[in-house]
Amino acid sequence: MAFIAGIALNVPGIWYLDALTGIAKGKPSNASALLQILLFSVIMFALVELPIIAYLVDPQRAKGLVDKCSEWGHTHARPIAIVVATAVGLWLLIRGIVDLVS
Repeated sequence: MAFIAGIALNVPGIWYLDALTGIAKGKPSNASALLQILLFSVIMFALVELPIIAYLVDPQRAKGLVDKCSEWGHTHARPIAIVVATAVGLWLLIRGIVDLVS
């Protein structure tokens, strides 16, 4: 379920398209562009990939860990949302100022 949710929520999201734009602006070779896209995708989907790998290695331990993380996330949803929204807002503000100045 997490795998499907991860795909539905992230492809082709704004971060993915922004990363592709950044890679294209760098005008890398085809091999370098492919490597950068693959690396970005692995990092972007790490929260989906790691639990799947953990379930393959040790299903019982992975279930306990995922349950604890899920409970923590539900308990702290509001502060997490505030921190993420603030960080994204600051990043966009700084990026806008830099674009205006340059």
